[in-house]
Amino acid sequence: MFRPLHEALLAAFEGRLNALLQRDESSLERIRRHAGQTLALHIQGLPSAYITLTSVGLRLQQEFNGQADTEVHTSLATLIANLAEQRPAAASGMRIDGNLALPETLQQVALQLDPDWEGWAAEFIGDVPAHALGTTLAKGWQWLQRSRGDLHLDVQEYLQEEIRLLPSRLEIDDWIDDLHHTQLQLDRLEARLARLT
Repeated sequence: MFRPLHEALLAAFEGRLNALLQRDESSLERIRRHAGQTLALHIQGLPSAYITLTSVGLRLQQEFNGQADTEVHTSLATLIANLAEQRPAAASGMRIDGNLALPETLQQVALQLDPDWEGWAAEFIGDVPAHALGTTLAKGWQWLQRSRGDLHLDVQEYLQEEIRLLPSRLEIDDWIDDLHHTQLQLDRLEARLARLT
């Protein structure tokens, strides 16, 4: 991405984000607990961004002099899926080095905020394109939510039925019953050995 454009987008996003945070005291308080700490966000195919938490909000930068407290390496699809599914950062599938509390705090803040993205985009590209973009993204989001469940079932069925990599629920239940039966037999054998000795 063209560097001045990336910097302009970060600055605009930072301004909008901090304006929203000023109206959400609980999110701002979460951020204040980590004031002075920085998270480096490395999304595949995009320039890195550095998020510094301050007592008044967030500072977004393209470059950061110093060592970030946390480094997050991910793809855009994984980042969006984690936000959509509200997965904890530790179980997110992203590579996180450093302070795990920073991505968890930022995730909580992102889920709590309710920004008007369409209105924000309209300031840059106009009302009609922003509305078209908002409608497209909303439909895409709905499709993602629906197809996520379908994809999960398809993958599960493929792993269980087609390549037999995972056992079915019935096979798991049978295995547990076998284990229970084996445990009973071992207990009986142990009792017989104890009587013999």
